[in-house]
Amino acid sequence: MSQTTNVTNPSGTHLPYVAKLLQRIDGPILEMGSGFFSTPLLYWHTVKNGQTFRSYESKKSWAETMGSPVQYIQDWSLADINEMRWNLVFIDHGQALLRKDHAIAVKDNADYVVLHDTEDKFEATYRYSEVWPHFKYRIDFTDILPHTTILSNTHDLDWLK
Repeated sequence: MSQTTNVTNPSGTHLPYVAKLLQRIDGPILEMGSGFFSTPLLYWHTVKNGQTFRSYESKKSWAETMGSPVQYIQDWSLADINEMRWNLVFIDHGQALLRKDHAIAVKDNADYVVLHDTEDKFEATYRYSEVWPHFKYRIDFTDILPHTTILSNTHDLDWLK
């Protein structure tokens, strides 16, 4: 029987694509849903480059586990996701149906939006198909599970292929 280790945990399958994006951006980053994989990568990138970083988490115990700079937010409507123009917004929180709403909410206020768990088998859970029409550019990374999708209304994504 195979066992998943922390390193092979599928919660981090977005990392290769986010890392590629980070090589091209130099502005504020918003993370909606913290994690052992994304949060350190995004946080240390922003520290190194003097960028703004916001990380919101709605599960109190998880926010406490993650610690600073993750901000616990009891109600997602209280998150100021449009406080500035974001270079990158990463959405991977636990409120399944709100993921689509958040992606649409930042569509005109973010250069790149990254969604995790975008394979078709999760359509009933996340309803990402409602997000796709709101973006001009889309690229799906399907080579590892769970899938990752990057969206933009301002930048062609062909360079990510």
